[in-house]
Amino acid sequence: MEWNLVLQGKVATRSLLADEFLGGPLETAREDDEILVSLNLPAAPANTGSAYKKWGLVTDALPVIGVCALITTDGSGKCISARIAVGGLGDGPRRSAAAESALTYVSADNADGIAGALQAASDEIETQSDMWASSDYRKLLIRTLGNEVISTAFARAAG
Repeated sequence: MEWNLVLQGKVATRSLLADEFLGGPLETAREDDEILVSLNLPAAPANTGSAYKKWGLVTDALPVIGVCALITTDGSGKCISARIAVGGLGDGPRRSAAAESALTYVSADNADGIAGALQAASDEIETQSDMWASSDYRKLLIRTLGNEVISTAFARAAG
């Protein structure tokens, strides 16, 4: 499910995929003379659910860690496609290919499969220590928040 943005500058219009547009924290590929004129989101396939949750010291502040999931299931509830991303990282949000792969053919009631995917995400994604949280605590949050997020995405995919 790729989405793109259309930016209009003084001279030209250009279209970028989300991965091309988003950079590090508070950074985008928008030029100084450009404004966003369109956001094109394809319709989600049937049996698709998503969820996001963040943990932060203050409700409206940037997250210490945020986890999001997009899950598409077959008719029987097994995951056929997953996207797992983590935000609140020093160098910007990152997807976890390891977690996405580990969730393939896992169902919502497979706690071990989900835990394994989240362990893969926390192993794969590099986290930082700072004044708000240690790297180890951020990895714990990936697994803890991720469990809730994936469960919610599965429930939403089921309708």
